[in-house]
Amino acid sequence: MPKDILVGKQNDLTGPWNNLRYAIIHAIVNNMILSNITSKTQAQQKHEWQDIWDCCEGNKLHSIYPTVGIIKHSKNMSRYNSVLLNRLRIGHSRLTHSYLLCCDDPPTCQSCGIPLTVKHILVECTNMRDICEKYFTVSSVTHLFKSIDYHTIINQRN
Repeated sequence: MPKDILVGKQNDLTGPWNNLRYAIIHAIVNNMILSNITSKTQAQQKHEWQDIWDCCEGNKLHSIYPTVGIIKHSKNMSRYNSVLLNRLRIGHSRLTHSYLLCCDDPPTCQSCGIPLTVKHILVECTNMRDICEKYFTVSSVTHLFKSIDYHTIINQRN
């Protein structure tokens, strides 16, 4: 078989190998352009979502997850523990929010006399401080969830 059939003549624009080369180059270029457009579109969409999310600063979830994107959880955390931690992060618990379902008055801390919240229990309450300091010492709920192992917070061991 002649060598120019396998390689193709450089000036032959009609040969089967040139058509194949053209098709491959065309596919590669189109794929590069498409992936570039797709990544730019995704980046623009994420930016737009972030702008919308930034307008929701009063949203409890915004304080936990201030940026739009994939939320990374521990791979060895169960769904139950993940839900439990997220509820604590946004300040929802049966103790602090059951009054909404029962049409009662909001609960107050018996020792401090202020409204009972998850933040108050974990960080602010002077009566609970000794118990909390056995497990963690933090100045804010945000710092608590960023720096303390979740097993310590929900009092479960592997």
